[in-house]
Amino acid sequence: MASGVNPAFLVSNSNALADKRLGRCEFPHMSVYDCAVWRCFLATGFAEFDSIEYDVTVGGKSARHVRREGDLVEMWERLLRKRIDVVGFRAVDTWITEVKPLASMSALGQVLSYERLYLAEHPDTKNPRKVVVCARVDEDVEESFNYFGVSLVVVNSDSPDAAPSVLQVLGPLGT
Repeated sequence: MASGVNPAFLVSNSNALADKRLGRCEFPHMSVYDCAVWRCFLATGFAEFDSIEYDVTVGGKSARHVRREGDLVEMWERLLRKRIDVVGFRAVDTWITEVKPLASMSALGQVLSYERLYLAEHPDTKNPRKVVVCARVDEDVEESFNYFGVSLVVVNSDSPDAAPSVLQVLGPLGT
């Protein structure tokens, strides 16, 4: 960060209160609800990743509109990048993954955009897969996920008493 900038001034009191109320989990920038879904998925052992990256930044072209002088340029360049929840690397493929309690139109749009942005920055990516890990699927858009080649991995994160399991796999991973 640029010298002379006090990070405490970058967080409002209401943002600090909201952050405290929501709580955080061990996975960067995921909500507690996203974390419950991801924890459940990891516990199933469904996909053994060689390595995993969280909060992977891509894009950020809109930062070119930020005034180039001043102490906050670096902050704005970072904030205006998009953030992929999870990129999982296996010997055979790379999962560009959005994690949501509900796989909806927003999750579909996110993972489609993330794939394009990620591949623009990492053109040598091995066998990229678009994946949404979720607890439920919006039935109105389920066909759209399949149409765009997005895999859905549905886990049982809603039931804390049940053993973690993958309930359903839809799309390219399920075929």
